[in-house]
Amino acid sequence: MNRLLPRFPLGRIVATPGVLRALEQVNQSPFEFLERHQAGDCGELCEEDKRENEFSVHNGFRILSAYRTRNDVKIWVITEADRSVTTSFFPTNTSVEATFKIKETNGSAKKRSGSATD
Repeated sequence: MNRLLPRFPLGRIVATPGVLRALEQVNQSPFEFLERHQAGDCGELCEEDKRENEFSVHNGFRILSAYRTRNDVKIWVITEADRSVTTSFFPTNTSVEATFKIKETNGSAKKRSGSATD
């Protein structure tokens, strides 16, 4: 397997207990998603959000990726603007929904200011 080249630092890596349980249930490692995230493969985002991530990598804003586990559970991975922490979590977290504008048509997210560490 070819290793993907990192495009930005992840900082401290954290995940919610629910995400860790969901990954354990399907025998997947969080590092599978973290490696993709760090290499710029943001998963199931719309083209507009992919362009926003590219801008964010170059201009120091937060970076969001969306993936699905083998049993179709959606998880988000976000790296904060200062690259101090990267968090894996479920998109249903209410504090995160307050931080991101959710696009109803395809479930992807548009960045706003704020923090998403829960």
